[in-house]
Amino acid sequence: ALPISGKLPEGIGRIGSAPMAQHMDSDYVRIANVDGGSVNNDDSNDKPMLLPKEQEGVTATPLVWARLLLLWAASLVCGGITPGQSVWAELFQQDGFLSQMCGNSEQECDKQYVVIANILQTISALTAVWMLVCGILMDSQGTRACGVFGAALLAVGVCTLIVSLAYSSVTLFIIAVSFADCGSLLQNYGFYGLVFHFPGWQALVLALSNSCIQAAAFLPVGMKTMMRTFGFDLKEVLVLYVMLVCVGAAVTGVVVPSQKAYFEQAERVLGVPIPKPKASLLKVREALSASWRVLARQSWEVWFAGLLCTFSYTATSITYQTLAVPFGAAIFGDKQAGDAVGELFVRITSWEGVFIVPLTGLFVDLLGLSSLVISMGISVGIAAVFCAMPSWTAQSVAIFGSAFFTNVLFLFYMKYVLLFAPAERYGVVLGLFATFGVVLGAPLSLAIIAWATGSSDGLDAGKLVLSTRVLSLISTVGFLAYAVRLISGEKPKLTLLPEDEKEMMKRFYVSTIQDAVEYLGVPREQLLSMMVNQDVRVQRQLLELGESETVLASYTKLAKRRAAELKLPKPEAVREVLPDGSTVTPGSFDELMEALCASFGGGKGERGEPTMDYLCKGWDVEDARRQEVLRSFLAFNVAVGMQFGRALVLKNTEGVVEAVCICYP
Repeated sequence: ALPISGKLPEGIGRIGSAPMAQHMDSDYVRIANVDGGSVNNDDSNDKPMLLPKEQEGVTATPLVWARLLLLWAASLVCGGITPGQSVWAELFQQDGFLSQMCGNSEQECDKQYVVIANILQTISALTAVWMLVCGILMDSQGTRACGVFGAALLAVGVCTLIVSLAYSSVTLFIIAVSFADCGSLLQNYGFYGLVFHFPGWQALVLALSNSCIQAAAFLPVGMKTMMRTFGFDLKEVLVLYVMLVCVGAAVTGVVVPSQKAYFEQAERVLGVPIPKPKASLLKVREALSASWRVLARQSWEVWFAGLLCTFSYTATSITYQTLAVPFGAAIFGDKQAGDAVGELFVRITSWEGVFIVPLTGLFVDLLGLSSLVISMGISVGIAAVFCAMPSWTAQSVAIFGSAFFTNVLFLFYMKYVLLFAPAERYGVVLGLFATFGVVLGAPLSLAIIAWATGSSDGLDAGKLVLSTRVLSLISTVGFLAYAVRLISGEKPKLTLLPEDEKEMMKRFYVSTIQDAVEYLGVPREQLLSMMVNQDVRVQRQLLELGESETVLASYTKLAKRRAAELKLPKPEAVREVLPDGSTVTPGSFDELMEALCASFGGGKGERGEPTMDYLCKGWDVEDARRQEVLRSFLAFNVAVGMQFGRALVLKNTEGVVEAVCICYP
């Protein structure tokens, strides 16, 4: 707060305060906060936050919607390997990759499939690590560069995959799949470049981004169909896929805005300048360190939720995402049935990604995070109950539950971390939290697979089902119990490091949350909820909160109190009489302002200060608007100098002010 005591002189206004909207009328809409309630401008709870329905340059145009749909189509193409890994493993097996593991008499065997599946499962577990890398690249290079580079990396990965299959090289295979998955995720970050083009529709954009990754599970099924129809082998189909990815890269480069355009749109929507990030290794290290400190301060419930996600993902992924084909063959006692189970999982995952996930994102925004937690617990339980039944209906139900959890897990991560991570650390905290699941989940998955496939007879479905049901039971009970806790209002709180609190409160011209709550008149939890709300209209409303007369008066009152609390030594009084009879004495506010306005504004043949002439071009020297600009520009400096330094005037023998000097401590 600015240190001003006594009566605030006329003409002093808050620095940097510019109204975002000129009037409040009936053409406004209610905006809900992250908890489903309405956010208010004052202490009462019965007045909704008001926002304009239409704002020039803010609402999404048909052209922007077309760009979003084209990006969605391009991202469907650039889906990578992980989403459909059960069918990919079958395709790699049929192509003869690692066929030496089956001996000279066989071209395909369960041991070969399990090893391929283990490799794919381990690589897919590294997705959380790629999230950290992608987040850093997005912040430093922009979403368009990320999207195009990601698609190019995916194309390189697929080309490397072709070579690895030709030479049966495990090392090249691991590099190829890693490049493909990292490139796919990086290309998908192009959606974040359109976030500010869709104020009020962020949940839909986020859900479409997530759906593309899961819908890409259908890609290997399409390749399999093409191979059967046209007689292509896998390598030839992969060459065609590389060409398709290159088209996707071109589309991404056209429809995703540049970093400059992204920041311009963000500034247009939020109404304030956005600082442009500068990448450096030091900043990356500081970001990782600070984000880890945020996670380390969380209570047991956050780590408990992360553990439940790890158990659930392990239970659902190893059964159908990793071992769908041998598991289906073991349940039905038929190899062809196993292939059908793998394809069924991919189809259901794809359709859920396209239709169910976007709808789920919208419903979660309406009903709250607890509804998502309940649905996750139920879906895991359903998968565990029906997975061992040799019935196509039962398998469809089990796969639906398993695929649903896999599809919405990342949505849960994004929504959950939003509760406690500061906005400027959100991406890195999210990556670290997901990495926690990888560190626990990858060894657990590999241990269960090794235990279930350790016998010479191949996969032991009984051991796999037992492991799945134990983990699912723990997860289902845990999720439902945690949902009750969320419904009761016990949620993780926003965790601010000391430096984060100071940085976040700069936008309100104070240094602590307590001061912001006091003068804005908004309860602490509501203010923090608004600050972490991803709806850009709510962010814009935060900037407009401080424009009312009531809030400005409250800010002035706070500033006066803070100034009174400061214990700075008062400079000694100055009074000097010069040899010619002129005097140097402390000046009054009016004396100082009159002299300064005359000096800066010009008149009596004087030119005035050049900046003021530029700002007030076309206005006469005596124009009231010109005087208002001058007083607004100078008043703060005078008031601060009078309070903490020296504000002196030089008067001639007739008492006329000839010069002014303001010294600050």
